[in-house]
Amino acid sequence: MTNHTPGPWRVEESTTGAALLVIAANGLRVADIQRQSRTDLRPENARLIAAAPALLEAAEAVLAAFEGDLVDHPAQNTLDALEAAIARAKGESE
Repeated sequence: MTNHTPGPWRVEESTTGAALLVIAANGLRVADIQRQSRTDLRPENARLIAAAPALLEAAEAVLAAFEGDLVDHPAQNTLDALEAAIARAKGESE
C-alpha cells in the first residue's frame, strides 16, 4: 500500500462557502477546491478527489485478480493502462 492519507475521504463545504474541502477519515484536509468561475466544477472535482483512495484500491484489486494472466490477455492494453495509472497514483512514474 502507498503512504497516502488513509481513506475514506469525504467532501464538505467550507464555513465560508467559498470552497469545498476533501477531508480524510482521520480529519486531515486533503484538498481545498476554490470557486474559480461561473462554470463551477468544484463538486465534480471534489467528488473525484474524494474517491481516489477507493479507486486506487479497486484498481489494485483488478490487477491482482489478473496476476499471472497478463501475458497475451485480450484486455492487455487496458490492463497496462490500469497498471500505469496505479504507478502514477503511487508516484512511481509521471
